[in-house]
Amino acid sequence: MERCQPSSGVLDVFQGFKVFIRLAGSAEVNITTINEIVNTATLHGLEPLATYSISVAAYTLAAVGKESESIVVNTTT
Repeated sequence: MERCQPSSGVLDVFQGFKVFIRLAGSAEVNITTINEIVNTATLHGLEPLATYSISVAAYTLAAVGKESESIVVNTTT
């Protein structure tokens, strides 16, 4: 079994989350950055009565991690 060695570099330090917001039927992806450790976030600027696909990924100074599975949400008025 191969073991991963932890990195001692500052580039691997958790910085926050990237939230990927996709309006249904659109190829455009809006990305919101959250620079803290949180369990919830409020997304602003969404269109009313619309369907969105939303996913998240943690990021460090070096890279953005693997994107989560998307959830589909419907906004209200």
